[in-house]
Order: sequence, then C-alpha cells, then structure tokens
Amino acid sequence: MIQKSMKRKFILFGATGSIGDSTLDILRQRSDDFELVGFTWHQNSDKARAIQAEFKVAHAFSTSADDAADKTSRLLDIPHDFVIIAIVGAAGVTTTL
Repeated sequence: MIQKSMKRKFILFGATGSIGDSTLDILRQRSDDFELVGFTWHQNSDKARAIQAEFKVAHAFSTSADDAADKTSRLLDIPHDFVIIAIVGAAGVTTTL
C-alpha cells in the first residue's frame, strides 16, 4: 500500500507582495503538497483578507501593528515545516533573524 505523504506546512512573511504572490501561485499548483498555516502582510489588508479566505488560514496579522514582534513569536509557535521570508531589503532582516 502506498502511503500518501503529509502536506508540508509553512508560514509566509510578506504574503501580499510580489514574492508572496509567486509563493501563493506555487501553493495553488501544489495544494496537495503544501499548506499555508500562517502569514503576515504590511499594509494591504484587503489582499490579506482575500488570501486568508482563499487558503482558510487562521493565523495572519499585519506587521504594521504595534505588537507585531510579539505576534511574530506566537506565529512561529504554530507547528510548521518551513518559513518563507518574502519581505525584500532591510525590512526583512529583523524577521529573518
């Protein structure tokens, strides 16, 4: 009997930008292999709501919130296999570290 592999779970930082768009396109193509379990965005809340609805993600927040650092720590406590940092330039350094 061939066992179906489990989906690999990931967290996406910067979901509403162009790198986030590309990542989500891959997820759409490989939805049997990957699951988005959490994500962040900075200012585009309309797009973030659409992503949250499409992928049925319970854990998402804006990095422009006052408690973003605390929320980031809690987001990383969610069981996941890997993290994708889709935040470009210096803005992504703190999140990466």
